[in-house]
Amino acid sequence: MWEVYLTEKYLNWFSDLSEFDKEEIYSKVGLLKEYGTNLGRPHADTLKGSKKKNLKELRVKTDDHVFKIAFYFDEKRNGILLAREGKMRKYFIKKKKRGTGNNRII
Repeated sequence: MWEVYLTEKYLNWFSDLSEFDKEEIYSKVGLLKEYGTNLGRPHADTLKGSKKKNLKELRVKTDDHVFKIAFYFDEKRNGILLAREGKMRKYFIKKKKRGTGNNRII
């Protein structure tokens, strides 16, 4: 099982979603925890042209939305989920200050 962490921006974004959307996203996060860096299409894909090395997106389709949630694996091979809304091109990536932690998915 892979460790997957959530950024605060992800948590803020996630908290505004419907319960159905949250369940669908959590199910895909479960696949990410199970398969880690080996999770591929149609569930995840590499983002081209990103400033962040090995930035990928987790793809979640619901009845009403298509969510593309940016993530990467750090040097310790922990998955880090970043917030991304809808099909926006701007990612919410901010360098983390040393000593600040991420929140782990239970």
